[in-house]
Amino acid sequence: MGDRVAACAQCWNLPVVANRSPGGRYRELVLRAPELAARMRPGQFVNVRCAEGLDPFLRRPFSVYRMDRAGGTFSLLYDVVGRGTGMMARWEPGDAADVLAPLGNWFAVPDGGGPLALVAGGVGVVPLVALAEAVAPTGRPLHALLGARTADLLLGEADFRGLGATVDVSTDDGSRDHHGPVHSLLQALLDRGDRFDVVYACGPRAMMAAVSRVAEGAGLPCFVSMEAGMACGFGVCMGCAWRVRADEVKYRLVCTDGPIFDAREILWDMA
Repeated sequence: MGDRVAACAQCWNLPVVANRSPGGRYRELVLRAPELAARMRPGQFVNVRCAEGLDPFLRRPFSVYRMDRAGGTFSLLYDVVGRGTGMMARWEPGDAADVLAPLGNWFAVPDGGGPLALVAGGVGVVPLVALAEAVAPTGRPLHALLGARTADLLLGEADFRGLGATVDVSTDDGSRDHHGPVHSLLQALLDRGDRFDVVYACGPRAMMAAVSRVAEGAGLPCFVSMEAGMACGFGVCMGCAWRVRADEVKYRLVCTDGPIFDAREILWDMA
């Protein structure tokens, strides 16, 4: 799948519709792109050029957050953490963004009507909101488990509730609802008898590793959205190679073979 996706990626010059702050330190960049909004799938990402010159030199990868197919827009949720995202934060409606898209594979949703668990840590809500948007119209039950270090860092709660999902919240410091890491919330729900067809997860690596262990212990398939340093986004630089489980040493590229992987493939302790 990754090779086919990379082959269809191209550069787009996309008008900025909005660049707003939904709260906290994050910003939502809304871009007009009717063709992309119609063809991108939940879990895919884009690479954004932050400046016209060569500084910063590398594009920045972002998972797609919302896709408004009727309105012909899609959005990215980003944290202003460095020079590149700092430049993006200054974009205004009428500006244009140089975007390489669509990139990567996407979440597979199996047939059936059973509930799906969407487990997010921090900004890991981004691709899971896109997944929930795609699944919600089918009426399939969605259960979002949202984790953060503290209550003021929680993201996505209104998004998931607006899509009809059941939402449970976990905070490491106990400032909101379940006290503990979000994988312990998943374990608590399973222990009380909740059942899911599939678990989907995105967030910090340690969090996804823990979620995958809980899912495996319950005999549930689990798919994760991986993140790794990448320079190109389409399989040329090899900077995002990740070792996976196999009889011999084997690597896969997060940008083209992923970013969505079966959690059972991932060697979580890889440095």
